[in-house]
Amino acid sequence: AKAAGRAAEIELVMNIFVIGDRIPPQTQQFVGADLAALLAHDSLALLQGDTAAMAEELRRRRDEFGASYIAVNADFIEAFAPVVEVLTGQ
Repeated sequence: AKAAGRAAEIELVMNIFVIGDRIPPQTQQFVGADLAALLAHDSLALLQGDTAAMAEELRRRRDEFGASYIAVNADFIEAFAPVVEVLTGQ
């Protein structure tokens, strides 16, 4: 209610805790779920596929949920770098 007139201006972040099919023990503990549970619930904390598939999924999430920023678990920075290259400027 307080942002009523500014709702379209609010930036939304989406946190990606897991990329691919490996979940570090500390991340599993923090998230409170294993990889199978994240997959079963189609969790937004999980991103899978090749670079093109991940980029497309993030575009879909932007369009569907309005996410304007993505935060990625530091354990996956290297794996996510090619996706950043694809999405730069979009």
